[in-house]
Amino acid sequence: SQPDLSALAKLVSDVSNAGMLSRKAGVTHFHMGDGAERLMLLRHLLERYPIRPECLYPTHVERTPELFADALEFTNTGAYIDIDAFDEDLDKHIAVVLQSGARLDRVTASTDAAINSPRTLLEGIRGCVRSGMPLERVLPFVTCNTAAALKLSTKGKLAVGAHADLLLLRRNDLELAHVFARGVHLFDNGNLTSREAFLASSNRIIDLHGQKQ
Repeated sequence: SQPDLSALAKLVSDVSNAGMLSRKAGVTHFHMGDGAERLMLLRHLLERYPIRPECLYPTHVERTPELFADALEFTNTGAYIDIDAFDEDLDKHIAVVLQSGARLDRVTASTDAAINSPRTLLEGIRGCVRSGMPLERVLPFVTCNTAAALKLSTKGKLAVGAHADLLLLRRNDLELAHVFARGVHLFDNGNLTSREAFLASSNRIIDLHGQKQ
C-alpha cells in the first residue's frame, strides 16, 4: 500500500522542528529498497510540501543502478544521500559518484552499523585510493560531508574550536596508526591507550571475533 504522504510530510516537519529546538540535526533517514519507485516518494515530499531538502537523508542508495542514478541526481535538490560500505565495494560506488553530475558535498558514506566491523569503511576509503582516486577527493564523503548532513559543526574538519577528532594513517599503506577523539589519544600503533571510566567497576568480559577475514 502507498504511504500517507501528508502524514509523512508532517513527520518530517516535526523531526525538523524538534531538531531546531534541541539543536540537533532534525533529519529523517530513509532506508531505501529496490522498488521501481526509487526516490519518487521523496520527490513528491519536496514538490508538494514546504520541506527543506537537507531534512531528507536516504541511505543504501547504491542498492540498484537505477536507484543510484536517481539518488545522484537527487543531490541537486540540496538533499544528502548516503552510500553504505557493507558489501565492501565502496571504491566502485565512489568512482561513479566522482564521474557523475552529483553535488559532491551532498554525498556521504557510512558503515551501515551492521555485522561488519567499522573498519570496513576505512578499508573502503583505502580501496578508493589504491584504485587511483586522490585521498583529498575521497575524504569529504566520510568527514566534512557527514558532519554537515548531521549538523555537527565541531566535527569533520581541522579548525580552531572544533573537536580534535583525528585518524592518522601511515603514508605508505594508509594503515591506521593513531586515533584521537576530542584530543584524547585513544589508539597508538595497534594499542588502546584509554579505557572508559565505567569499566573500572564492571565485571564484563567481552571477546568477539568474526570468522570473515
